[in-house]
Amino acid sequence: MSQSPPPLLPLLQQCLQAADPLALRSELLAGLRAAAEGSPEGSAALQRNVAVLEAAVDAAAVKLLAARLLREHVQRRAVATSAEADAAADADTRSAAEAKVDRRRVRAARSQSKALAEHRAAPARAAEQPVETLGGVGPSLGQSLRARGLHTLSDLVWLLPVAYDDERVVTPLSQLVVGVRQVTEGIVFGARGGARGRGPRMADVVLEAPREAGAEVATLHLVWFRAPPGLLARFTPGARYRVSGVVEEFRGRKQITHPQTQRLEAGEAAQARGVVPRYPSIPGVPPARLAGFVRAAFGRVLPTLDEAIPAAMQAQLGLGTLAAALRALHEPPRGLDDEELHAWNEARTPHHARLAFEEFFLLELALFRRRVEDQGVRAEALAPKAQPIARVQQALGFELTAAQRRVVAEISGDLQRDSPMRRLLQGDVGSGKTAVALLAAAHCVAAGAQVAFMAPTEVLAEQHFRSIAKVAQALGMRAALVLGAERASHRRKTRKALEAGSIDLAVGTHALLSEGLRFARLRLVIVDEQHRFGVGQRLRLVDKGEGKLAPHLLVMTATPIPRTLTLALHGDLESSVLDEMPAGRSAPVTRAYVQAERERALAQLERGLEAGGQAYVVCPSIEDSEENELRSAEQTFAELSERFASYGVGLLHGRLSAEAKQAAMESFVAGTTRVLVSTTIIEVGIDVPRANVILIEHAERFGLAQLHQLRGRVGRGGQLSACLLVHEAASEESRARIRVMCETTDGFRIAEEDLRLRGPGELFGHRQSGLPGFRFGDLRRDAPLLARAREAAQQVIAIDPDLQLPEHQAARHTLQQAHTGSRRVVKEEAG
Repeated sequence: MSQSPPPLLPLLQQCLQAADPLALRSELLAGLRAAAEGSPEGSAALQRNVAVLEAAVDAAAVKLLAARLLREHVQRRAVATSAEADAAADADTRSAAEAKVDRRRVRAARSQSKALAEHRAAPARAAEQPVETLGGVGPSLGQSLRARGLHTLSDLVWLLPVAYDDERVVTPLSQLVVGVRQVTEGIVFGARGGARGRGPRMADVVLEAPREAGAEVATLHLVWFRAPPGLLARFTPGARYRVSGVVEEFRGRKQITHPQTQRLEAGEAAQARGVVPRYPSIPGVPPARLAGFVRAAFGRVLPTLDEAIPAAMQAQLGLGTLAAALRALHEPPRGLDDEELHAWNEARTPHHARLAFEEFFLLELALFRRRVEDQGVRAEALAPKAQPIARVQQALGFELTAAQRRVVAEISGDLQRDSPMRRLLQGDVGSGKTAVALLAAAHCVAAGAQVAFMAPTEVLAEQHFRSIAKVAQALGMRAALVLGAERASHRRKTRKALEAGSIDLAVGTHALLSEGLRFARLRLVIVDEQHRFGVGQRLRLVDKGEGKLAPHLLVMTATPIPRTLTLALHGDLESSVLDEMPAGRSAPVTRAYVQAERERALAQLERGLEAGGQAYVVCPSIEDSEENELRSAEQTFAELSERFASYGVGLLHGRLSAEAKQAAMESFVAGTTRVLVSTTIIEVGIDVPRANVILIEHAERFGLAQLHQLRGRVGRGGQLSACLLVHEAASEESRARIRVMCETTDGFRIAEEDLRLRGPGELFGHRQSGLPGFRFGDLRRDAPLLARAREAAQQVIAIDPDLQLPEHQAARHTLQQAHTGSRRVVKEEAG
């Protein structure tokens, strides 16, 4: 007796999940043939699929066919469901009694659907209620919460603890250990407070242990540097308090700064609270009140929280629910041992992993959906009558490298298709990305189209405009600069010219995203230094294409991105790499100096000036601060203005007016000033050929990739150049970064090292700039988790690209809120 073929639907799902779908081809063929024999209406289509499967020779072809068959199954199921509903409502051929029963069933189904829709809307309403709807949150506390970005109950639910404190043991005052967070109790001996000059009011409360005959009195000071009004009145002498916090020692006495406190009634013992979550500090909101608000919001929102990952997929992947993970993280179990508590504080629990998987899944789902949407969108195929490469090369005044020619050919091929180009261009510092972008722009303008070129800062946008405008003029391209700080009359003039199509190339900052800006025929969007923008901003500029045609997109970065991050950031883009440097470029020599050797570094800088060069001096802060002793730009400018007065010294930082910034750069570019003291505002894109020395103060404060970017500002004219790192690296990690900078100029190796040493949040020198706003995921630690989430998202999109199935409605709803709500997939910064 022959064995019956396996059911077709499970086989299709197995093919999508299998590492080697080819191994299932024979079973799938049997299932398809059986389905064709049992389905006369669809047998022709199924027989065609049998033929396609027989011709498939690789795993990708089998998986593609399986995905298509599953989509057809979903569509058939939807049609069948609709047909059943229509048949139930159509009672013309049935008896009156049968029709009445069927109509009752239809009404019940509709009522159930309405109830389900209302149930699904309820959590959104609860989640999006303002924080002021919580008891105890008045206008003042509400304003403090909103200043921290906590606007709704959902925002509070997603505000996770920064640490977990072990408060299961109450330590007597006499046994407190300095440097450890502990719980203790004592009797108020005295309290005093007062303002410090014009500063905030401080308070000092003294607790002492119950007096025992012959025993030394143990005391503890409770200190508030910004005491809220009425605080001292609460601590009446003789009152008993339970307190917790990190015990410090100051002038021979023990103290806790800004402790958590609880008044004990007469005869009440100080009860330990277990493992207590500690939330981020929010000015104006006492920690205990904040924890209470989180618990209250948690109680309202969590019971009806949307689960973006379908239940079947959660079971398949061995994941718990999102609600269970959030509950555990807000209400940790009391029975954690020391090792488990350490894991909770290191964010290495299964609950943290569950949240990390969720946000990876949502990001990848958004990127895959974008690809699906792009497949249904048309772009204009731009085919100029004559390729402008030779004319652009002549205007540039140099020959393209082989890598540039290869990438230009890839881009040109994309632009001549009617599907929108989505391409990422990676190239190390000085590899010639701007020349490639200019060639792409010239291609489009030669075809009668407009181009938008977006840069992250006004300084870089102005620099690009100055260098591009010369070439554009030689080519007959009409270029304009679009900045946010322009005069209203100039903005109006530029807007009208763009709408009329009399500007071919608009170079600007995120001002190009403004709603009032319209283009006549925008066909190419170029985004420079993509890592300084959020993914959402990039997509918003692409959406400026008028009508049904989408613009082509080219995003560029001089910060090499490790492959793991490329998947996370740019899963919706094709990738090109400029892996060759133009002739005449030589890498700067990098030397490190400890702070005590700073004078040697300045002497090296002076020798560079004597050789006819120019120098940057980069500082980590603009002005002096009481909080740290970092050398500021203003302090350094004052110092070097005296030392290098004969060379001319300029100052550039982000707080200067647009006119002052432009004047400082123009003076340096012209060589009127030979030394430019700056913050990292000069990190990317600035091109001054005579600059041959860059000195970076407190280099240990910068990420590797950012140091590499800064180093790329010198040696652009082909001369010998130097990067001088002045540092006081105390940790092994910071010393390792300095060593790597001195050992290599390979941008990709540097990016990999920065990811390994400091993680993705610091890869570009400051936390989360333009990276996906991962609250829970750590790409250095969770790369395998990202890969699983990517596969899961791909599986969902293959089956249901529009997320129309009931099990995918929660994911669809979450993605709709992803860019603005508390569960946003991407955190954006405009640089």
